[in-house]
Amino acid sequence: MLNKLHITRGRNDILIAANGQEYIDFITGFGAVLLGHSHQPILDRVRKQLDDVCLTGRLPAPVIEEAAKLVTAGLKEPYRFLQFYSSGNDAVEFAIRLATTATRRKVLVGFARSMHGKSIAASALCWQNDFADLKNVYTLPFVDTCSESEILERLKRKLISRNVAAVFLELIQGTNGAHEATPEFYRAVSDSCREYGTLCVVDEVLTGFYRSGFLSYSQEIGLTPNILIFGKAMGNGFPVSAVVCQSGIEVTDAMLLGSTFSNNPLVASAVAATLTEMQRLNMDRLLGNVDKTVRSELSSLNEHGVSLRGRGALWVLELPDSRAALDVQVTALSANILLSANGRFVRLFPPATISSANLYKALHIVSEACLKSLNARSNQR
Repeated sequence: MLNKLHITRGRNDILIAANGQEYIDFITGFGAVLLGHSHQPILDRVRKQLDDVCLTGRLPAPVIEEAAKLVTAGLKEPYRFLQFYSSGNDAVEFAIRLATTATRRKVLVGFARSMHGKSIAASALCWQNDFADLKNVYTLPFVDTCSESEILERLKRKLISRNVAAVFLELIQGTNGAHEATPEFYRAVSDSCREYGTLCVVDEVLTGFYRSGFLSYSQEIGLTPNILIFGKAMGNGFPVSAVVCQSGIEVTDAMLLGSTFSNNPLVASAVAATLTEMQRLNMDRLLGNVDKTVRSELSSLNEHGVSLRGRGALWVLELPDSRAALDVQVTALSANILLSANGRFVRLFPPATISSANLYKALHIVSEACLKSLNARSNQR
């Protein structure tokens, strides 16, 4: 279906196929393209960097220093920038090495159905898989299947041994229906980590840099993680992630900080341009408008058994089953709206810069597609 499209160009909230057909893009590179496709100031900055130098073998370059300062500039607590990587998965792998080496502990804890990446270690934090059996990684249930009090009790039973290096949190589960716990739960996790000498690692690859409506969702709810991981929107479609940590954590050679393409000037130029544009634009207003519009147009679906969860420009509709979700995706595609479906979830990741007309049009079509699918299934019974 979607893989039969051949996309050749993009323009803000629109993707254009080889045949000239235009589609309103609610996939946005799985949440990465927050300022829209072909955002001119970002393109100009990257083109200039292409003329200068792309890769320096991690040797310092002014643009890397500029981008690094912009990453930490808006954070309320002092964080030390460590490195740019090519993906969230790369950043999570480094965070694992950082935490285990810094604490001299080997046990890691994650929460079920989070998404920290698809490498063996990152996926083991949150999935049961057949890739490998990692004995030192534990996955706790999340709030979609278990009460917060029970999860916290089980977490403490793990931490009390004082052999857990880090607990990894994805505050809004992008691949699991945008389920999230309460701020009180997240603060309790952080407090327990602090009590037992465990590092709290928050993965904001999806939620960070305004996709969730805030520069950092963790700091918005009062968290001060030991390690923060960013990505996706910070490069507006260029492959990049970043790791920052509290200043008290010593970084050593044993942590293997760099890689071939880490801290390269080309991606740093994309980050610098993107974050500069975010400072220029009124991101609070843009994301506030998207948030308000999505709620007003789709909240009524709850009355029909379709759950809407999310915030900012990060939304998920939960339908009765995967077939219903696929029906919505197909109906939307026939109306030139691009959505991603994952199981029984339909994900809506519009750009912050989407036009009001396209936002209302797409949401109306999505709403009608949900009702159509539900009615069809009801008539089949």
